[in-house]
Amino acid sequence: MLNWTSLLHFSLESACLQKAEVMIPLYLKNYHHNLDIKIVYPKASQNAKPVYGGTFNDMSGSQKGYTIIQTCNLFVYLLQNAKKIEHLHLIHFIKSTFLYGLIYKILNQKGKLYIMMDFDPYKHNLKTVFGENIPIIRILIRKFINFFIRLTDCISIETTTGYNFLVNYSGEFQKKLVYMPNGFDQNQIDQYTQTTLQKENIIITVARIGSYQKNTELLMQSIAHLCDTDSEFIAKNWKCYCIGPIEDGFQNYINEFYRQHPKVQGRLFFTGSIFDKKELYSRYQKSKIFCLTSRHESFGIVLVEALYLGNYLITTDIASASDITNQGELGTIVTQRDYHSFAKAIENGILNIDKYTDTIYKTHSEIIKKFSWHSAILRIYNKLYK
Repeated sequence: MLNWTSLLHFSLESACLQKAEVMIPLYLKNYHHNLDIKIVYPKASQNAKPVYGGTFNDMSGSQKGYTIIQTCNLFVYLLQNAKKIEHLHLIHFIKSTFLYGLIYKILNQKGKLYIMMDFDPYKHNLKTVFGENIPIIRILIRKFINFFIRLTDCISIETTTGYNFLVNYSGEFQKKLVYMPNGFDQNQIDQYTQTTLQKENIIITVARIGSYQKNTELLMQSIAHLCDTDSEFIAKNWKCYCIGPIEDGFQNYINEFYRQHPKVQGRLFFTGSIFDKKELYSRYQKSKIFCLTSRHESFGIVLVEALYLGNYLITTDIASASDITNQGELGTIVTQRDYHSFAKAIENGILNIDKYTDTIYKTHSEIIKKFSWHSAILRIYNKLYK
């Protein structure tokens, strides 16, 4: 058996179990059966059960953030185990990744080093990330980055926008960089979905409701605008459901929003978190349109889950939007983030929903081929083991 260790610098809570950092080693094992997977992460009160590997106890007891003590603890763990680890999987292109990667390669030169980036070129600027806005150290930073890239065996990036951005930064990236979109867990979705459910005139979003990043206000204002006008949303009796935990203090905003926009009553709903997978995926199955209003995202797994379950997508221009919608064929990308533009996109989606839904079903096999983990993971497997 080959030891594969994923070293995470954040606590692995139950909500993270469908994210790439867990899915990648699990699906790699489908193709490389000799992998012995261990996922190592700091301990917190909400840790997921160690189904997929061992937890690494954080001596500080911290539950939030990334502390110096956590860094030291993970560093010590790596010192003690580097020679036993044949494949090291690190997350993000950050200072701790450079530290752990260097130590690992010093102690185990034959080991394979894989970096999974989580990089939003619209949010981050390489000049800021790599300190290139400081002229004095510009050359040194670039030399170090190129040196570190050469130490790796594979680096993955989840969007073509990010891929092109990084390749333009350094030709060294092109030698090791692989475009691999974050996928959906087809096995789990199929386990919980129901074949008898019919589509209804429903719009959904799934997010941390009220967080700054997710920009829920944009969707709320768009629905209010549609309710105040002679729209198809009203004429065809559509409804919108916001699914997910409601941020502290945002319930007051919702209450005031209902008071100011009474026409949204009975049209706009907030469900809170839905932990039951069968219930959650039934919402995806019954809806026709999925909206994402984020100010920034490196990817947005909810979009590919919604697409797989037959939803037309309306999304802000996050880094992955063009990839997921196939350059706008399977959804609308709203570049101007005002509610008039977003409401117009929703109205257009409603007017043409039969045509859009038909296109999605015709391309369903291509969606699976591109975005299911079972298929997407082959890009990493071929780079590391072929």
